[in-house]
Amino acid sequence: MSNPNLPNITPTITLSRDDAVNLLFSSIAMEELGLAHIINAEGEKIQFALGTLAGTTGPDVSIADVLAVNSSSQAMLDTIFRQEMMLDSKMRTAAGIPTVIGPTGVTGPTGPAAAVASVNGLTGDITLDAANGFYPVFNHPSYSDLSQMVQPGSHRSMNPNGDPPLNGPDSPLPTHPAVWTLYVSAVQQYIQQIYISNPVLYYRSSPDTGANWSPWIEISHQGPVGGTGEAVTGPTGPTGGTGVTGVTGPRGATGVTGATGATGVTGLTGVTGITGLTGATGPTGATGWTGVTGATGVTGATGLTGATGVTGATGATGATGATGVTGAQGPDGAPGMPGGTGPTGATGYTILRNMAVFRPTGSIANSPISLEEAFNNSPTTIEFDDDFILLLPNSVYLISFNIRFRHPVPGETVKLNLLARPLSGMLEQTIGTEDPAAGEFTLQASCLVSTGANFILEFFITKEGTPNNPEFVTDQSNITIIQIM
Repeated sequence: MSNPNLPNITPTITLSRDDAVNLLFSSIAMEELGLAHIINAEGEKIQFALGTLAGTTGPDVSIADVLAVNSSSQAMLDTIFRQEMMLDSKMRTAAGIPTVIGPTGVTGPTGPAAAVASVNGLTGDITLDAANGFYPVFNHPSYSDLSQMVQPGSHRSMNPNGDPPLNGPDSPLPTHPAVWTLYVSAVQQYIQQIYISNPVLYYRSSPDTGANWSPWIEISHQGPVGGTGEAVTGPTGPTGGTGVTGVTGPRGATGVTGATGATGVTGLTGVTGITGLTGATGPTGATGWTGVTGATGVTGATGLTGATGVTGATGATGATGATGVTGAQGPDGAPGMPGGTGPTGATGYTILRNMAVFRPTGSIANSPISLEEAFNNSPTTIEFDDDFILLLPNSVYLISFNIRFRHPVPGETVKLNLLARPLSGMLEQTIGTEDPAAGEFTLQASCLVSTGANFILEFFITKEGTPNNPEFVTDQSNITIIQIM
């Protein structure tokens, strides 16, 4: 994806209020497109770790490695959720900014034409497309087919009173379906679209250059306007800042200068007296005024140390004196030797919250497939009942399945259709044997699902090409469901 092209704002800013509001909405849409890329990358990272990413061979990983990948994805999704809340606040604020368009000013004279030396550092014949760092804009009739728009750029409708587009979202239907903007990005054969039409925002993707598309997922919708609240006068706000100083008024006439008073005569500075000699120390008299400090005399020589006298006899022990004031606390003693290191506890599991794992059981002839619950740390948001799964309404889930089969007759061709209702359009696959000699193959896929009311998930399998029934390889199969929001 390319960066948005912002107008030059040096040396002066020439944006109008309407231009600024439009740029805010464009920046929100570009950030949403970037988050969609990140979510897709996280999904592919999980698929690669599980060995279910198409066209690649996954590494040999342990349960601890898989849980570490889950922890990494959870941390990234938490960051994305916080960014989504900021974008929601940013969009609500931008939508509430009033815009007033003033009268059109006089058109200035046309400047002289100048030659173009380069465009974004490119010279010669240049094609303005996404590959060269530009974000082209395409204009279409309102009834155009959105599934055919796979070229990166901004696609928009040009007739607001026309018919709605083909293969666009229809639930809930936008207020003005003929007025729409479609942002398209491409990474090799993977195409992603963000559809904007007042008051909704949708997202979908294609893994094969637009041949097949996932269902539209609503990622933003303006809620109904609330009723008029009771008018309550709030407290008086703080005093506003000091206004701009007004223009200085005309200078008044100069008043009459008063008479200058007489200056007093400055007295002479007295001469500093000489410091007297230090007199001999007399007897201590009454304390007088502190005299001038005399000069310091020369230090006399140190006398000889006299001989140590004989130690006298120990006197009788005197009476115990009153307890003295407690002395200040002494310095801390040296630290003791450290104790031995205790045994290391068993490594605990890092578990992604609101996650469940199921495995298929029984025969593929069962309709729907019977499941067994291998793990579920949130039975209130992912409820299991033998052969169907009830998901929380109005939520977003990541559903990934990887089901391994073993055919009893090696080399015999068989085709299986795996359907996940009510998502049959997204998760249905038809796959033949990967290795006829081994007689084993895998059905796999993943998707993001936005649930409505009473969302019940069931899995079915139909078979073509042979009367023999393949068997589930249960210990190599899983259906993983993670609640994202």
